[in-house]
Amino acid sequence: MAEQGEPDLLEELVRAVEGDRLFPAGGTVLLACSGGGDSVAMAAMVARLRGRLGVEAVLGHVNHGLRGRSADEDEAFVRDLADSLELDFRRRRADVAEERRLRGGGVMEVARRLRYEALRAMADEVGAEAIATAHTADDRAETLLLNLARGAGPRGLSGPRVRRDDGVVRPMIAMRRGDLRDWLRERGLGWREDRSNEDRRFRRVKVRKELIPWLEANLNPRVVERLAETARLLDGVSSVAEADAAAGLERARVASPAGETWLDRAVLATYHRASRCMIVAAALRELIGEGRPVALARIDAVLERDRDAQLAPGIRLRVLDERIVVSNEQFQQDELAETTLAIGATIEVGGWSFQVERACPDPAIRGRWVAELGEVDPPLTIRSRRAGDRFRPAGGPGERKLSDYMIDRKIPKRSRPGVPVLSDRKGILWIAGHRLDERAIPEKGAREIIRIVAMPPKGDPHEDREDEHKE
Repeated sequence: MAEQGEPDLLEELVRAVEGDRLFPAGGTVLLACSGGGDSVAMAAMVARLRGRLGVEAVLGHVNHGLRGRSADEDEAFVRDLADSLELDFRRRRADVAEERRLRGGGVMEVARRLRYEALRAMADEVGAEAIATAHTADDRAETLLLNLARGAGPRGLSGPRVRRDDGVVRPMIAMRRGDLRDWLRERGLGWREDRSNEDRRFRRVKVRKELIPWLEANLNPRVVERLAETARLLDGVSSVAEADAAAGLERARVASPAGETWLDRAVLATYHRASRCMIVAAALRELIGEGRPVALARIDAVLERDRDAQLAPGIRLRVLDERIVVSNEQFQQDELAETTLAIGATIEVGGWSFQVERACPDPAIRGRWVAELGEVDPPLTIRSRRAGDRFRPAGGPGERKLSDYMIDRKIPKRSRPGVPVLSDRKGILWIAGHRLDERAIPEKGAREIIRIVAMPPKGDPHEDREDEHKE
């Protein structure tokens, strides 16, 4: 039992879990444990309460490989902790250095992204319906201050959310870091200290070690509790605002290629300035997920100045005459599996649908997504472009490299693998949605042709452009 005036942390945990239904009743929760005091306290508390909470708990650890021997010692510590608490143990290694070499990004940003990817993989492995992290009220207060300085909106100022859409939950979010360590000491439980938590080159450490102590000494000794409560209230405000932004996004959205979201500028103009920023932020989250937030102040500056800007590595916002374009420049369209088409059948390939039939020529229905072919040398196949591909664009001056054609048509490099190429034994017949090969055009007076109707994946832009299927 807690002494009078001291927090009863076990009861706080029960109230948090049951009040917000954070753990799956009768299911499994993965407890993310670094070996630090907060996550060790969460593991020990849940282990004691698992019967009362009605869950199975598994301890999951991610070794980022950033601190050499110390990182390996952290992993061994967590493994031993799992044994002492009689919890199943899972671990993953994340190569932060290699990921940064390949894709760039800051150490903390990349480590965080890889950590959550590893936690989701472990959760899938053990069938966990929730991933619990040990964020505290101190983390929430620090995040509010950090995001306030960079110009965040309600979502950023609310800090770590109690529950995320991807199954991550924070049952310790109302508890203080110092109280958790006192609880561990009273029970003779140790934890690991990460030396990077003392490195004041990191902004969060400067906030924790310098700014918050100053605020406590000069403004309010309970500033952490007040900031955490403000963040909690802003979480509710953010939820309402995001629901409105989601509706606005659907209203403003126009058909877009993979890796991009296009918004109708005229529709956006009907919204309040702050709402426009929230709608664009919703489009960003849809493209890149939760892990790379962009300040609303940054979005607002780009929209108000009518200019293009890189919002984050690989993320670009373009302001055009009629639309706003949000692009994930790191997106790479998957290659299409080579698939044989059969006359009289409808075939699905990579989200596309291709209907093939023999029919009488009908120039009235030819168009971007409908091809009429003359003589072909079966089998007909759909595939992605290949190195060395060449064809003779119908109506063009001669043979061209397909790669040069795609560049001239301004097809984004990341989207080119998803452009269907129809071919037969002799070569390319049709670049779906773009141009026939000269060889594929039916002879004048032909009474029968092969008609192929292509249906793009949902979201592919049906641009109003001059019909490119010309004889």
